[in-house]
Amino acid sequence: MIDDLHRWLFAVLAADAALKSDLGDPARIYDTVPPGRALPCLIIRRIEATDWSTADLAGEAFIVTVHVWSREDSRAELYRIADRAQAVIDAADPLAGSTRIVLASPLSKAFRRERDQHAFFGQLRFRFLCEPAA
Repeated sequence: MIDDLHRWLFAVLAADAALKSDLGDPARIYDTVPPGRALPCLIIRRIEATDWSTADLAGEAFIVTVHVWSREDSRAELYRIADRAQAVIDAADPLAGSTRIVLASPLSKAFRRERDQHAFFGQLRFRFLCEPAA
């Protein structure tokens, strides 16, 4: 399930026209911080998994951390990208390969200025409940 969720996140975020407008085409969406990365970008960082099975059905719960980076002079671009990423995840088809996403909910958002990098940074955390697709 974790591989399906990871691929699904990349696919739905990279396919969105508004995110492509902000992040470039192809969209700068990574799972590791590339050296000399261009900004703005999204980085799918940590994915934590726990068992969410019931007596008759397998399931997993995931906490996904997404980082957002912007080099604009204000936080406007950072907030716009973070809000759009959340909207894309909320509206996406819940089928991720052989996995069905039962719930995709935002947990938290945190934003700050990274003075040493002359950039703004955001951290988004989401909770996903997943089960095998029927």
